[in-house]
Amino acid sequence: MFAETCPQYLFLSLDDMAGSDFEGAKYVAFPPLRPKEHQAELWRGLRTNDLSLVAGSGRLLQDPERDAGRGAPDGPALPGRGEG
Repeated sequence: MFAETCPQYLFLSLDDMAGSDFEGAKYVAFPPLRPKEHQAELWRGLRTNDLSLVAGSGRLLQDPERDAGRGAPDGPALPGRGEG
């Protein structure tokens, strides 16, 4: 079996998306970020070799792309904005 994760899921959580004045848009990820409690299990998986790889996926949204969704946080400019 092969399992992987991405750095954002080890270090960021839904709490980071809760920023005011559209600040949370900086932390949009797809699949969406998860609750902070999930991070401990990911770190355990790395320690026990249950997770085989940590790698980035996709690309980061640049500020103009994020700003295009201003006022419409669930819009297409912000994939993964909601809880999943």
